[in-house]
Amino acid sequence: MFYEYKAINGDEILEGSIESKNLDDAIKSLKSKGLKPIKVSENISYTNEIKLNKGFKNNELQILFKELYMLMNSGISLEKSFDILADQFSNKKYSSLSRITSDLENGLSLWEAMDKTGNFSKFVISLVYVGESTSHLRTVFKNLSDFYKKNKEIKYKIINALAYPVILLVTTFLIVNFLITNVIPGFKDIFESAGTNLPLMTRIILNISDFFSTNKLFLLGILLIIVLYIFYLHKNKPKIFHRLWLKNNFYRTIKCLYFSFNMDICLSSGMTIDKSLRIICNMEENLVFKDKLNSVILNIKSGKSLWESLLEINIFPKIFISLIRVGEESSSLKDSFRTCFEFYNDTLDKETKRFLNILGPVLIIVMSLIVGFIVLAIALPIFDMVNQF
Repeated sequence: MFYEYKAINGDEILEGSIESKNLDDAIKSLKSKGLKPIKVSENISYTNEIKLNKGFKNNELQILFKELYMLMNSGISLEKSFDILADQFSNKKYSSLSRITSDLENGLSLWEAMDKTGNFSKFVISLVYVGESTSHLRTVFKNLSDFYKKNKEIKYKIINALAYPVILLVTTFLIVNFLITNVIPGFKDIFESAGTNLPLMTRIILNISDFFSTNKLFLLGILLIIVLYIFYLHKNKPKIFHRLWLKNNFYRTIKCLYFSFNMDICLSSGMTIDKSLRIICNMEENLVFKDKLNSVILNIKSGKSLWESLLEINIFPKIFISLIRVGEESSSLKDSFRTCFEFYNDTLDKETKRFLNILGPVLIIVMSLIVGFIVLAIALPIFDMVNQF
C-alpha cells in the first residue's frame, strides 16, 4: 500500500508517498531515512494503481491515442473524436468512450472524464492532465501512442529471447523422460535374461531408470512442494526474487530501457522531474527498484541533482549516469533520456541476438550429449549380445 506523508528533514518539510505493508512500517521506513514524520496517511489512488491500463489492452490504447492524435491534427474537436472512435469498440469500452463524449459536452475536462470511466491508468490520466494544462494535448496523444507501441516491441523482444531456450529445455526434458520411463525398462529385462556383463554407463542409466520408476510419486511430490514454495515466496516475499533479478545484466538493461523511455515520454509531455519519477515509480513492479526510485524522489526534493540521486541507488551503469549528468547540466534532459533509450534499445537487440546465438547451440549440444549417452548405453550391450552369437 502507498502512504502520503509530511516529514521534517533538517529545516525543510518534505511531502511525498512511500510504499509499505502497513502504517507502522511506513513510519519506521521514514525514520530509517532520517526523516521525522508529521503526518502519514494511506493514499488510496496510488495503492490501487498497479497496472499500466485497466479496461483497454495495450494494442487498443496504441491505436486509440494514435487516432486521437490524427483526428486532432485534422481539426476535429475532442467530443467528435471520441464519438467517432467509440464505434470501433463494443460493450463496456464503447460505453466508456461515449461517456467521455457526454462529459466533455457537459463541460468536464478530458482528464476528469477519462478518470471517471475507471478504464485508464493514472499514468494516462496524469499525462492527459499535463497536456490539457500546457495546451500540448496532441503531443501527449502521440507520446502515449509511442509508449504503448514501444512497450509492445520491448515485450516482444524479451519473449523472443526466452521462447527458444524454453522450448529446447522442455523438449529435452520430455525426450529424456520418455526414454528413461518407457524405453529403458523394456531393455532391462532383455539384458537380465541375456546375463551379459553390462558396461558402466548402461548400469548408470538402468539405476537412474529404476530410481525414477520406484520413486515417481515421491519425486512428483517433492517437485510440487518446491513449485508451491516458490509461488508462496513470490507472492509473500517478492523482494527476494526482485533483488536477484536486479543482479542480472540483461534484466538491468531492460530496466534502463523502460526507465529512459518513460522519463522521455513524461518530460516531453511537460511534466516536472519529480512528478515524472513519481508516476514511473507507481508503475514499477519490481519492489526493490521501486524503493530505490522512492529514495531518488526524496533526494531530489531535498535538493540533490537527479544524476547524483540515480548514482546513489547503484542500479544504472556509469554511461547512463554520465548521459543524465550532461543532460541535466546542459538543460537538455529530455534529449539525454531519448539518447539513453536509443542506446539501450540497440543494446537489447544485440544482447538478445548474442544470447540466442550462444544459448541455442549450447542447449542443442547438451541435449545431444544426454540423448546420445542414453542411446549409447542401450546400444553397447546389444552389440555385445549380437557378437556372442
